[in-house]
Amino acid sequence: MLLLISFLLFCTTIFTGQFPSENIINIHGDAQGNYAGWFMAVHEGHEKVVDMLVVNGMRSKINMQDKAGKTALMIAAARGHASLVDYLLKQGANASISDVYDNTAAMLSKKFNHNEIAKILLKREEFENKRANEKKEKSWALVSS
Repeated sequence: MLLLISFLLFCTTIFTGQFPSENIINIHGDAQGNYAGWFMAVHEGHEKVVDMLVVNGMRSKINMQDKAGKTALMIAAARGHASLVDYLLKQGANASISDVYDNTAAMLSKKFNHNEIAKILLKREEFENKRANEKKEKSWALVSS
């Protein structure tokens, strides 16, 4: 636990340039919406840290995007963290979200030669898109009737 707190403290200090004076682990981000600890834990593939953050409140922000539009799933996919990708999908991460460059998690995993992850994510994207289209069709049917 001490290692975990030290890691999150380090991430917060590095990414914000400030030593946090209160709430060493602030899963809700700082006043500017900075979630450096969350994104750093995903980037480095620290599954236990990610799990702890999800259990303690980050599940509702699982699809949150950084300034470049990257989600935790995109970062894990690009870094080749297969088990973390699986975990994030099970927690409700959306594989269809695009970043500011119009990349999805599948595209990023393919770009960095993580082909097995890309296949999993493409299947998930297809499923999500199919469900979204079905919802649209139902909505149009209701409006048209």
